[in-house]
Amino acid sequence: ILLRGKCSSCGEPISKLYLFIEFITGLLTVFLFWKFGLTAELPFYMIFIYFLIVIAVIDFNTQLIHNKVLLVMAAAGLLLNSIFQVIPWYDAGLGILTGGITMFVFAWAGKMLFKKEAMGMGDVKFSAVAGMFLGWKVILIALYMGFVLALLTVLLLHLFKRVNLQERIPLGPFLASGLMMFILFGDHVLELYMHLIL
Repeated sequence: ILLRGKCSSCGEPISKLYLFIEFITGLLTVFLFWKFGLTAELPFYMIFIYFLIVIAVIDFNTQLIHNKVLLVMAAAGLLLNSIFQVIPWYDAGLGILTGGITMFVFAWAGKMLFKKEAMGMGDVKFSAVAGMFLGWKVILIALYMGFVLALLTVLLLHLFKRVNLQERIPLGPFLASGLMMFILFGDHVLELYMHLIL
C-alpha cells in the first residue's frame, strides 16, 4: 500500500497476489492470537500456518510442493515442539505415519481408479509433516476437511464451466485450507458434526 503497488527500485507493478497473501497472513495471525493468546501454542501454530500459506500459493501456481520447503517446515516443527512441547512426541510420530500413509493410500487408489497419477507424492509428504504438527487423530479430521473443500470447489467450478474434471487440480491449497480451518475452528466443526450425526 505504501509503495502504491509498484516496486521501490524499478517501478514495476507488484502483483496483487502479494497484497492478498499479506492480508490473509495478518488476518490469520489475529485469529491465532484470539484463539490461543500468549501461550506456547501461539508461536507453534503461527509458524505452521505461515508454512501452509507458502505451500498453498506455490502449489496453486506450479502444482509442486517442494521438498526443501517441507524439510524446513519439519525442522521448524521439531525445534518449536522441543521448546514448547505442544504435541506429545508419540502423538507427533503417529501423526507423521497416519498423515503420510493415509495420503499414500489415496494416491495409490486414485492411480488404480483413474489409470493415471491422481495425486503427487508432494501431497503425501506434506500430509506427513502436517501430521507431526497436529497428531494422528487431528490430521485425519483435517485431511477430511481438505478433501471436502476440494470436492465442493471442483464441483462448483465445473458447474460454472470453469474447470474440466479431467484436469489435474492442485490439492495442496485445499489441504492447507482444511488444516487452517481445523486449527482455528476445529472445536466448533466437531461440535457441529457430532450434532448432525447424533
